[in-house]
Formats: sequence, structure tokens, C-alpha cells
Amino acid sequence: MLKTASIKNEKKIGNVIIYIFLTIGAIISIFPFIILLLTCFKTYQESISVPMVFFPKSINLNNFKSLFETIPFMIMFYNTVIVTIVVVIFQVLFSAMAGYSLVFLKLPLRRILLIVFIAVLMVPSQVYVLPQFLLIQKMGLTNTLLAIMLPLIPSAFGTFMFRQAYAIMPMSLYEAAVLDGANDFRVFWHVILPLSKPTCLSLAVLAGLNAWNNLLWPLIVNSSQDKYTLSVGVSTLVTNSLVEYPVIMCGSLLALLPMVIAFLFLKKYIFESTSYFGNK
Repeated sequence: MLKTASIKNEKKIGNVIIYIFLTIGAIISIFPFIILLLTCFKTYQESISVPMVFFPKSINLNNFKSLFETIPFMIMFYNTVIVTIVVVIFQVLFSAMAGYSLVFLKLPLRRILLIVFIAVLMVPSQVYVLPQFLLIQKMGLTNTLLAIMLPLIPSAFGTFMFRQAYAIMPMSLYEAAVLDGANDFRVFWHVILPLSKPTCLSLAVLAGLNAWNNLLWPLIVNSSQDKYTLSVGVSTLVTNSLVEYPVIMCGSLLALLPMVIAFLFLKKYIFESTSYFGNK
């Protein structure tokens, strides 16, 4: 009995230590967001004062007004939403179709294609920037939203995700659907794709975050302010003459909020997809 009680006490102490470390980690993780939020309501002098003024003396909403006066924020927000929605839909769809072809279609070189997809994952995305820009330029798509979307839609990582998800599905599902007279499109759309909902959600989250936060590529292909996305628009607030930290923080906060709201609404499905892959 004493040994059992000792083991229980050790477990309790261990749990307390773990919770303490997790709490410290959570505070460290959320601290930058707290600084961002508080800086939105500071004056410029408060934001650059030394030592740092943690809490603003008063709630200053002029920073938000300055933000909307400095850049066309709503136009940039609209551009970002359009780019994100289009990229998410087509990246998930095309990746699912490519993964389906690598598993269920008897392609002659599908093993080599899989190796190529894996090899592409090892190459940094920055390597493709110059060839992609030259191609977009020759197509006459610079300064358009389409120029931002096109390179983000193909995804070797997404294809590999779906390939792995489909590889663990029983081949009998495909064979039964074919015996019932369904063609490959109907098998994919009505049988295989509905069963890969966790994979679709996982890739949609990753693709959405990448499209929403992408800075380098939109900055390269667009020089027209009315085609800027939020990440590019906020970056233009940093000038050589004066860096208005409170205004920049306001732009960052407003650019961040839609992703936070989307996560709160979709967290149930995100956790379901995460647990699905964990069980696999």
C-alpha cells in the first residue's frame, strides 16, 4: 500500500512539473501577441520609449485610422481572401486527383513519379522563384491576382499527403465501384474523395495559411498597390524615414484576426484530422 501511494505521489509531482512547464511555454508563446495587441493602442512615443512602456496610458484608436488612410486596406483584404480561397480549393482538388492517380491508376511510371514528388519536397521553394517569375512574365500575368495564385496551386507535399492517405485504403473499394460500372471520375468523386475528408481539411489549413501569409512571391510579381495582398501591404508601412510601430501592429493584428476566427470555427475539424493521422 505504501509503495502504491508513493508511486501515485510521484505521478502527481511529475504531472505538476509538466503542467508548470506547459504553462510557461504557453505564456512565452502568447507573449508576442500580447505585445502586438497593446502596441496597437500606444502612441508613437510610447512605442519607442526606453524603458519599454508595457501598457498604454490611454486607448488610442488613431492608429487604426492612420492605417486605413495610409494603405487601401480593404482592397488588400479582398485580394488576400480571393487568393486564399482559390488556392485552397484548387490545391486540395488537384493534389487529391494526383494522389488518386498514383495509387489507383495503373500508370507505367508511377513509382518514378512518386520519387520525383518526394525529390521536389527537398528543394527549397526559393529556387523556383526566378523560373516562375520569367514564366509569369512571358504569359503577361504580372500585376494580376492570377500571377499570385498559379504557383501556389501545384503542391508536391499535398500530392504526397493524399498518396499516403489513399495507400492505406482497401483496394476493394475501388474494385467494387468499377464492377458497378463507375468510371474513374465517379470513383474518385463519389467514393474515394469523401473518405479522405481528414486529409482534405489538413491540406486546406496548410494551404490557407501559406496563401494568406505569403510575402515573397506577391511582392515579386506585383508592383501595383491595388493588387497587393495584406502581407505585402503591411510590409510597405516600413519606410526608411519613419517606422510607425503602432500602425504596423494594427495592420498585423487585422491581418491576423481572420485566421484566428477561422481556426476557432474549424478547430473541431482540425483536431479530428490531426487525431486521424495520429491513429494511422
